[in-house]
Amino acid sequence: MVDKYVYSESFKQHVVMEIEAGKFTSFNAARKAYNIGGGKTITEWVKKYGKEHLLPRTIRVTKANEKSEIQKLRKRVKELERAVSDSRIEVLIEREYVNIMCEEFGVNRDKYKKKVGAN
Repeated sequence: MVDKYVYSESFKQHVVMEIEAGKFTSFNAARKAYNIGGGKTITEWVKKYGKEHLLPRTIRVTKANEKSEIQKLRKRVKELERAVSDSRIEVLIEREYVNIMCEEFGVNRDKYKKKVGAN
């Protein structure tokens, strides 16, 4: 059976306070110093006590033209998705036209498809 640790509020606050004071260079260092299990335990405590400024931030570094290139690519993806969707609709409409024409003129649809090589 795995032991479950329950930390007191004062202990949690103490750990967060020490991190804020700069005693530890990382949450992991504090976790190891106090033998705290779980990789996100201290992160949850930091959030709980409103110390989000201690949370690590992701800083994205990009080339000057990279952002506009990404926007252009996203726009192109949307255009292509619309084109694919439109093409699918056109294919469905054409199939229905063939079905209607076959019905109207008494043509066996399967024989017609074989003859013209349609799917």
